[in-house]
Amino acid sequence: MYSKAIRPCIRPLALRRYSVCPVFINGQYIDGESALHFDVVNPRSKQTVGIAQGCSDDLADKAIESSYVSFQTWKHGSPHERRDILLGAVDRLVKTKEEGLELSRTEIDLDPGFASFIYDLGIELFKYCASITTSLDGTIPYSLDKNAIPLVYRQPIGPVLGITPWNAPGVLATRAFLFPIAAGCTSILKTPSAAPASCFHFAKALIESGLPPGVLNVVHGSDTQTPGLINRIIAAPEIRKINYTGSTNIGRKIAVAAAEHVKPVCLELGGKAVSLILEDADLEKAAESVLFGAFLNKGQVCMSTEITLVPRSKIHQFEELLKTMAPLILDTIGFSESGALSSSSHFERFTNLVHSAKSDGARVLFESINSSQLPFVVLSDIPSSTALATDESFGPQLSVLSYDTLEEALKVVNSLEYGLNAAVWSGSTMKAIEVSKEIEAGSVHINGSTVGDMPAVPHGGVKSSGYGRFGGIWGLEEYTVLKSVVLH
Repeated sequence: MYSKAIRPCIRPLALRRYSVCPVFINGQYIDGESALHFDVVNPRSKQTVGIAQGCSDDLADKAIESSYVSFQTWKHGSPHERRDILLGAVDRLVKTKEEGLELSRTEIDLDPGFASFIYDLGIELFKYCASITTSLDGTIPYSLDKNAIPLVYRQPIGPVLGITPWNAPGVLATRAFLFPIAAGCTSILKTPSAAPASCFHFAKALIESGLPPGVLNVVHGSDTQTPGLINRIIAAPEIRKINYTGSTNIGRKIAVAAAEHVKPVCLELGGKAVSLILEDADLEKAAESVLFGAFLNKGQVCMSTEITLVPRSKIHQFEELLKTMAPLILDTIGFSESGALSSSSHFERFTNLVHSAKSDGARVLFESINSSQLPFVVLSDIPSSTALATDESFGPQLSVLSYDTLEEALKVVNSLEYGLNAAVWSGSTMKAIEVSKEIEAGSVHINGSTVGDMPAVPHGGVKSSGYGRFGGIWGLEEYTVLKSVVLH
């Protein structure tokens, strides 16, 4: 799905520097607390491209109060009203697409094709959430008492804190606040320190489409400000749920903080997606898919294909296909325009993982280094003892492993700490479905890339990839509570 959509979108993007990205609280833009300003730095040029307004304790408390007060009215509003406001944001996003793309290039060096696709997918999320505002149903269960009629229905859970990462603003930022608001909740969006303006761009479209003050508040924080800010909002009794997308390590801390206050959390965390190639698979299509899934957006996608498992009888043929196709895939994704990883520490960690794997005996099938000295690499014979075999790399690499039996392959897949996305390749759909049932992952793609999610489909993981679901009617229900009312 992603590869076909991205190919026509490759083109250079200009940088859009900005002065101060404000916080937005109770209908007001606030950017004057200069003591809390922090720099936003482009990872390729290492230059400051903007300034964001950090959030003080006082501003955080105002955002919390605003969300709670507004919820008392918003929860009683018409689903049709919510639908119309969400649809109103769509026109604004279409008209300001160029600005949004330039912001993502400026702040986080997002690859142009990926940036365009993610932006359009964000627009589709707005449309989809608008379409399901009227979809929360109730039921009348069986009653033992013939003189009683039980009614069960869903109500909005309350104000929600949404914490979003930097790597796909159009999707990850929008879903953090769209599903709660569509369900009748209010939302506080905590943007990432690396991409406050890129994420705020989507929130602003909704704000300017007629959203009442306080329904959506937007706060920013530097890397040093963020832990205290998040903990303060989580601890507030007015906040009833938290959603977070990001690393497993931070997700664990957020889950612990929420548990102290007995608050539910929806977590979409790290992944190490495996593409499992069966004996009867179309090897050429599979090779194209796994390379695309590994290199897209420099591997900075939670669903990136990090490992591919190939039958030993097919391994030589598959490796030759990878060598041939890798340069073509790099052209497809815009290798010449690809920039740096998100930070120097991220770059150092990724290159250390690759270097260690090579030192431990991995064979290099393909390697190409871009203008930011970032290696795009395909490795084979990865020793199970090297860190790259188990740790999420979040960079442009593909590890190729061979297997003798399907049981052996499934053991490799399910021994990983993560369980977000996976893929199975086979000429038999029924066989692939049966294999998919044995894979411990939230989503399994058959004859397709591990990189892919759709607005109407639930997305989330198992094990250390988190719990709860974004997307679909299930993503809407995440922000509701069941209530039973019995008529006597």
